[in-house]
Amino acid sequence: YTFDLSDSSNATNGGHPLQLVTTFNGSTLYLNQSTDGTAGTAGAKVIFTPQATGTVFIKCSNHAGMGSNYNSPGIPVKII
Repeated sequence: YTFDLSDSSNATNGGHPLQLVTTFNGSTLYLNQSTDGTAGTAGAKVIFTPQATGTVFIKCSNHAGMGSNYNSPGIPVKII
């Protein structure tokens, strides 16, 4: 999966940059992700390959409480 972070709302200085983490609002980055560019600038993106199973959580790296689960709990992610 590729997440486009080029919109200025994703800027690391005051915006809402995306992070993929292992627990809701957690600080441990999820494996298999890489960034390209600087969030909030043209061409910025996060590239992500999910693990075979588990829940991936997304959150804003600047603001506590801005997060959710990427896939519903109990529904495994399948790599095809």
